[in-house]
Amino acid sequence: MPDPLDHFEIGVTDLDKSAEFYSRLFGWEMKPDEGSPDPYMLIYPGEGLIGGLNLCQGDMPTYVAIYVKVDDCGVTLEKALEKGAIKIIGKTWLESGQGWYAMFVDPDMNPIGLWSRE
Repeated sequence: MPDPLDHFEIGVTDLDKSAEFYSRLFGWEMKPDEGSPDPYMLIYPGEGLIGGLNLCQGDMPTYVAIYVKVDDCGVTLEKALEKGAIKIIGKTWLESGQGWYAMFVDPDMNPIGLWSRE
């Protein structure tokens, strides 16, 4: 795959405050994700979508994660688990119809997202 990184995500405790912070710091345009069932802000640095802000709710800790493009995030997640990763979220369809995602932590507890169209 020539461009394996799809986007990044930052888990935050205050969506509006964080959107304002990153918008002022980097000049990013922030738009609410109308297709998401959860509070989520899409990040546009000018042209194209590069990431999002996810509201951490309950006891969910804040985080920064990258999402890697793969052919099938369910298959790749299983490979990661066989190699010692811990599943955070299994293969899940986005209600907006954009594709599938999954997430795990690597052996050093870094969150890594997977993204696929299939």
